[in-house]
Amino acid sequence: MLVEQGATAYGLDRTLATLGLSKDSWHYRQCKRTPLTVKYAALRQPLLDIARAHPFYGYRKVARELRETYKQTVNAKVVRKLQKAWELPLIRAVHPPKPIAIRRVIQQIGDRANRVATREDIRPLHVLYTDFTELHFDRQRQKAHLMPLVDHASKYGVGWSVARVKNTALALGGLVARAATWNSSTSPWRP
Repeated sequence: MLVEQGATAYGLDRTLATLGLSKDSWHYRQCKRTPLTVKYAALRQPLLDIARAHPFYGYRKVARELRETYKQTVNAKVVRKLQKAWELPLIRAVHPPKPIAIRRVIQQIGDRANRVATREDIRPLHVLYTDFTELHFDRQRQKAHLMPLVDHASKYGVGWSVARVKNTALALGGLVARAATWNSSTSPWRP
């Protein structure tokens, strides 16, 4: 509106230069695009019919069906956008990936794979678990990694360390910091 007022008084080029807008951007924004739902309104009923007849078809097969049965050549991506806009049933078949070899071996072993979980005679501070957690800060522009040490028996957090990168030093940092605070009489790692 401001550009149109200035264009009538001072000319379009001078007004755009004063406002710091490029001529290309101005003309691009003036282009009135027809929404896909209006442009392809004639495809609504065929898409509904295909969705009822073949509920498990994806958007690519629906586009092929439109081309072969209804003689309507439409890009598959347009079909996907129309299905989403009109909230047509779009069922995606999700096939779980075939497990890798090591995963298959672990599945065959079953409960015997985790020897620690089945033992009940584990004393406190004899088995520690670790986990890396990614922490975002500075408005999501930077990250750090937190590595806590958790005791198996008591679920008590016995140590932690924070660093910018995940590496061995970070993993050992929590253990070394905690070991330094234990005195030799309570340490389970006494020589």
